[in-house]
Amino acid sequence: MKKLTTLIFSLIIQLTYAQVNEITLDEPQASFFNLSNFKILYLNSTYTEMNARNRDAIYMDHLVYFRYDIAKNQNIRWVPVYSNTFSQKNQKSYQGEYAYSSLRYYINNILTEDKHGLSLHFQNRNYIFDGEDRNRGYDSYHRGYFFLSKNTDNFTFELNTYAQIYNRNGRDPNTNTWRTMCGTFAYYNFNDNWGLGFGSEWYTDNRDGKKKIGDDRMVLYLPYLRYNKGKGFVELYATYTAAKSGDGDHSIIIDDFHENGSLTLDIGYYIL
Repeated sequence: MKKLTTLIFSLIIQLTYAQVNEITLDEPQASFFNLSNFKILYLNSTYTEMNARNRDAIYMDHLVYFRYDIAKNQNIRWVPVYSNTFSQKNQKSYQGEYAYSSLRYYINNILTEDKHGLSLHFQNRNYIFDGEDRNRGYDSYHRGYFFLSKNTDNFTFELNTYAQIYNRNGRDPNTNTWRTMCGTFAYYNFNDNWGLGFGSEWYTDNRDGKKKIGDDRMVLYLPYLRYNKGKGFVELYATYTAAKSGDGDHSIIIDDFHENGSLTLDIGYYIL
């Protein structure tokens, strides 16, 4: 039932895209498989705890985006992820393992700034996890993303939101059933390459079992520095858990968020 809902939801988005842009989904192409439509992006994401007292490890994720453009403004991506942990607590250690894969479907430019005054994009992401995560009570989860943005002079304003459905396997009855997220970001663009911004994301989790009421959490991104040129880009940002609730208690706790942050460096490059 959940898979059927996801397919119907994706179909509605495609029909909306076709109507807004006045095109048909079966627009003819020279060939479905064309090597010129194939791209590979490598992304290295390295992060650690901000608080020196808790900084006992550095984590590194290696993401490879295999992208294929199936039509104008539409593409699919398969993203396997391999993770490393560099620990310095008590003794130095190194661990590496396959983490998860995701299969993604993108629809860009459902709305465009030149025609509608703002941009709207959609993503469907499907995350498939390894055995360790399955022991936590779910095999995968599926997201429907919307991204809305507006450019004004040197500023960019973004609003993104998603609904996430978990594919549970029954090993933990208190596993989340679904999650919603809403995020807002603002960037100042110094030029075509440099940008500085900040933002926040609000998460709400819901679950069944004995703990039917989920948790809330707000995460701050401050600051968010990014640089892009040619086929590469670099992003440096700090994230802080600024407020949260737990165990079904929706009374928000405002933490000393400067002690509950992490620092992340992302480096990406298009190989093809």
